Amino acid sequence: EFLTRAYAINDAASFTTNGYNIIDFLAIFPGYIELGMSIFASASLVEESDQNSVHHAAGSLRTLRIVRMVRLIRVIRVLRLAKVARHSKHLNTIFRGLSEANSGLLVVTLLMGFCMVISASLEHFFEYEAVPIGAEYSQFNSIPATFWWSLNTLTTVGYGDMIPQTAGGKAVAGVTSVVGVVIIAIGVSLVNLNFVDVYRKELANTKMMQVARTS
Repeated sequence: EFLTRAYAINDAASFTTNGYNIIDFLAIFPGYIELGMSIFASASLVEESDQNSVHHAAGSLRTLRIVRMVRLIRVIRVLRLAKVARHSKHLNTIFRGLSEANSGLLVVTLLMGFCMVISASLEHFFEYEAVPIGAEYSQFNSIPATFWWSLNTLTTVGYGDMIPQTAGGKAVAGVTSVVGVVIIAIGVSLVNLNFVDVYRKELANTKMMQVARTS
Protein backbone atom coordinates (compact mmCIF):
# COMPACT_ATOMS: atom_id res chain seq x y z
CA GLU A 1 0.00 0.00 0.00
CA PHE A 2 2.86 2.36 0.84
CA LEU A 3 4.66 1.61 -2.43
CA THR A 4 1.41 2.04 -4.37
CA ARG A 5 0.88 5.49 -2.88
CA ALA A 6 4.50 6.39 -3.62
CA TYR A 7 4.10 5.27 -7.24
CA ALA A 8 0.77 7.01 -7.80
CA ILE A 9 1.72 10.40 -6.36
CA ASN A 10 2.76 13.13 -8.76
CA ASP A 11 4.87 15.21 -6.38
CA ALA A 12 7.60 12.96 -5.00
CA ALA A 13 9.12 15.73 -2.88
CA SER A 14 5.92 16.40 -0.96
CA PHE A 15 5.40 12.67 -0.46
CA THR A 16 8.85 12.07 1.02
CA THR A 17 8.64 15.11 3.31
CA ASN A 18 5.13 14.40 4.59
CA GLY A 19 5.23 13.57 8.31
CA TYR A 20 2.65 10.79 8.10
CA ASN A 21 4.48 9.11 5.22
CA ILE A 22 7.72 9.21 7.20
CA ILE A 23 5.95 7.56 10.13
CA ASP A 24 4.53 4.91 7.79
CA PHE A 25 7.99 4.15 6.43
CA LEU A 26 9.57 3.95 9.90
CA ALA A 27 6.77 1.63 11.01
CA ILE A 28 7.08 -0.67 7.98
CA PHE A 29 10.78 -1.09 7.27
CA PRO A 30 11.74 -2.74 10.63
CA GLY A 31 9.71 -5.79 9.66
CA TYR A 32 11.76 -6.36 6.52
CA ILE A 33 15.02 -5.67 8.34
CA GLU A 34 13.99 -8.16 11.03
CA LEU A 35 13.25 -10.76 8.35
CA GLY A 36 16.63 -10.20 6.71
CA MET A 37 18.45 -10.39 10.03
CA SER A 38 16.63 -13.58 10.96
CA ILE A 39 17.75 -15.19 7.69
CA PHE A 40 21.30 -13.96 8.27
CA ALA A 41 21.27 -15.29 11.84
CA SER A 42 20.08 -18.70 10.64
CA ALA A 43 22.87 -18.79 8.07
CA SER A 44 25.36 -17.85 10.76
CA LEU A 45 24.20 -20.71 12.97
CA VAL A 46 24.66 -23.17 10.11
CA GLU A 47 28.13 -21.80 9.43
CA GLU A 48 29.08 -22.04 13.11
CA SER A 49 28.37 -25.77 13.19
CA ASP A 50 31.31 -26.39 10.83
CA GLN A 51 33.90 -24.35 12.76
CA ASN A 52 36.01 -24.91 15.86
CA SER A 53 35.08 -23.78 19.37
CA VAL A 54 36.82 -20.38 19.15
CA HIS A 55 35.06 -19.46 15.95
CA HIS A 56 31.87 -20.88 17.39
CA ALA A 57 32.08 -18.51 20.36
CA ALA A 58 32.73 -15.54 18.09
CA GLY A 59 29.80 -16.53 15.89
CA SER A 60 27.55 -16.90 18.92
CA LEU A 61 28.47 -13.41 20.03
CA ARG A 62 27.70 -12.10 16.55
CA THR A 63 24.36 -13.87 16.60
CA LEU A 64 23.57 -12.39 20.02
CA ARG A 65 24.27 -8.92 18.69
CA ILE A 66 21.93 -9.56 15.76
CA VAL A 67 19.18 -10.68 18.14
CA ARG A 68 19.63 -7.52 20.21
CA MET A 69 19.45 -5.40 17.08
CA VAL A 70 16.23 -7.15 16.05
CA ARG A 71 14.71 -6.44 19.46
CA LEU A 72 15.67 -2.78 19.14
CA ILE A 73 14.11 -2.57 15.69
CA ARG A 74 10.88 -4.06 17.02
CA VAL A 75 10.54 -1.07 19.32
CA ILE A 76 10.26 1.19 16.27
CA ARG A 77 7.04 -0.63 15.37
CA VAL A 78 5.36 1.35 18.13
CA LEU A 79 5.35 4.21 15.63
CA ARG A 80 2.47 2.44 13.91
CA LEU A 81 0.27 3.83 16.66
CA ALA A 82 1.08 7.32 15.39
CA LYS A 83 -0.70 6.45 12.14
CA VAL A 84 -3.95 6.72 14.09
CA ALA A 85 -3.33 10.46 14.44
CA ARG A 86 -4.33 11.16 10.85
CA HIS A 87 -7.81 9.79 11.59
CA SER A 88 -8.18 11.42 15.03
CA LYS A 89 -9.21 15.05 15.26
CA HIS A 90 -8.25 15.24 18.93
CA LEU A 91 -4.72 13.94 18.34
CA ASN A 92 -4.27 16.36 15.47
CA THR A 93 -5.35 19.16 17.80
CA ILE A 94 -2.72 18.07 20.33
CA PHE A 95 0.03 17.96 17.72
CA ARG A 96 -0.96 21.38 16.37
CA GLY A 97 -0.98 22.83 19.87
CA LEU A 98 2.50 21.53 20.58
CA SER A 99 3.72 22.76 17.21
CA GLU A 100 2.44 26.29 17.80
CA ALA A 101 3.91 26.32 21.32
CA ASN A 102 7.42 25.45 20.14
CA SER A 103 8.80 28.97 20.54
CA GLY A 104 7.50 29.25 24.10
CA LEU A 105 8.76 25.79 24.97
CA LEU A 106 12.17 26.73 23.59
CA VAL A 107 12.31 29.72 25.94
CA VAL A 108 11.32 27.51 28.88
CA THR A 109 13.96 24.94 27.91
CA LEU A 110 16.66 27.61 27.73
CA LEU A 111 15.56 29.00 31.09
CA MET A 112 15.66 25.52 32.58
CA GLY A 113 19.15 24.95 31.21
CA PHE A 114 20.38 28.30 32.57
CA CYS A 115 18.98 27.56 36.05
CA MET A 116 20.46 24.06 35.92
CA VAL A 117 23.96 25.41 35.29
CA ILE A 118 23.66 28.06 38.03
CA SER A 119 22.22 25.69 40.65
CA ALA A 120 24.75 22.96 39.84
CA SER A 121 27.61 25.44 40.18
CA LEU A 122 26.37 26.72 43.55
CA GLU A 123 25.68 23.21 44.84
CA HIS A 124 29.14 22.06 43.82
CA PHE A 125 30.66 25.06 45.64
CA PHE A 126 28.95 24.12 48.91
CA GLU A 127 29.14 20.33 48.64
CA TYR A 128 32.39 19.36 46.91
CA GLU A 129 34.19 18.90 50.27
CA ALA A 130 31.26 17.31 52.11
CA VAL A 131 31.83 13.54 52.04
CA PRO A 132 28.89 11.42 53.28
CA ILE A 133 29.52 8.82 55.98
CA GLY A 134 30.82 5.60 54.43
CA ALA A 135 31.68 7.26 51.12
CA GLU A 136 35.15 7.89 49.75
CA TYR A 137 34.37 11.16 47.98
CA SER A 138 31.59 13.70 47.54
CA GLN A 139 28.90 12.98 44.98
CA PHE A 140 29.10 16.65 43.97
CA ASN A 141 32.77 16.38 43.01
CA SER A 142 32.32 18.33 39.75
CA ILE A 143 29.81 20.67 38.16
CA PRO A 144 28.93 18.24 35.32
CA ALA A 145 28.35 15.48 37.91
CA THR A 146 26.00 17.85 39.77
CA PHE A 147 23.90 18.44 36.64
CA TRP A 148 22.04 15.18 37.39
CA TRP A 149 21.07 16.44 40.85
CA SER A 150 20.12 19.85 39.46
CA LEU A 151 17.86 18.37 36.77
CA ASN A 152 16.10 16.11 39.29
CA THR A 153 15.55 19.02 41.67
CA LEU A 154 14.33 21.49 39.03
CA THR A 155 11.82 18.97 37.70
CA THR A 156 10.79 18.06 41.29
CA VAL A 157 11.58 14.39 40.64
CA GLY A 158 14.04 14.02 43.52
CA TYR A 159 15.50 10.53 43.15
CA GLY A 160 17.41 10.94 46.42
CA ASP A 161 20.63 9.43 45.13
CA MET A 162 22.47 12.76 45.65
CA ILE A 163 21.66 14.47 48.96
CA PRO A 164 23.13 17.79 50.14
CA GLN A 165 25.02 17.58 53.44
CA THR A 166 25.77 21.23 54.25
CA ALA A 167 23.41 24.04 55.23
CA GLY A 168 24.38 26.04 52.16
CA GLY A 169 23.76 23.07 49.90
CA LYS A 170 20.33 22.49 51.43
CA ALA A 171 19.44 26.15 50.96
CA VAL A 172 20.43 25.98 47.30
CA ALA A 173 18.36 22.80 46.93
CA GLY A 174 15.28 24.51 48.40
CA VAL A 175 15.55 27.54 46.14
CA THR A 176 16.21 25.30 43.12
CA SER A 177 13.07 23.24 43.75
CA VAL A 178 10.91 26.37 44.04
CA VAL A 179 12.40 27.83 40.84
CA GLY A 180 11.74 24.51 39.10
CA VAL A 181 8.06 24.62 40.07
CA VAL A 182 7.76 28.16 38.68
CA ILE A 183 9.45 27.23 35.38
CA ILE A 184 7.23 24.17 34.93
CA ALA A 185 4.14 26.28 35.67
CA ILE A 186 5.19 28.78 33.00
CA GLY A 187 5.69 25.99 30.47
CA VAL A 188 2.32 24.43 31.24
CA SER A 189 0.60 27.81 30.92
CA LEU A 190 2.17 28.47 27.52
CA VAL A 191 1.14 25.06 26.21
CA ASN A 192 -2.36 25.45 27.65
CA LEU A 193 -2.85 28.82 25.94
CA ASN A 194 -1.87 27.34 22.59
CA PHE A 195 -4.15 24.34 23.08
CA VAL A 196 -7.08 26.63 23.88
CA ASP A 197 -6.37 28.75 20.80
CA VAL A 198 -6.11 25.70 18.52
CA TYR A 199 -9.25 24.14 20.02
CA ARG A 200 -11.26 27.32 19.45
CA LYS A 201 -10.10 27.45 15.84
CA GLU A 202 -11.15 23.80 15.39
CA LEU A 203 -14.59 24.55 16.83
CA ALA A 204 -14.96 27.57 14.55
CA ASN A 205 -13.99 25.53 11.49
CA THR A 206 -16.43 22.77 12.48
CA LYS A 207 -19.28 25.25 12.85
CA MET A 208 -18.46 26.86 9.50
CA MET A 209 -18.52 23.44 7.81
CA GLN A 210 -21.87 22.64 9.43
CA VAL A 211 -23.33 25.96 8.27
CA ALA A 212 -22.00 25.39 4.75
CA ARG A 213 -23.61 21.95 4.62
CA THR A 214 -27.02 23.17 5.79
CA SER A 215 -27.07 26.22 3.49
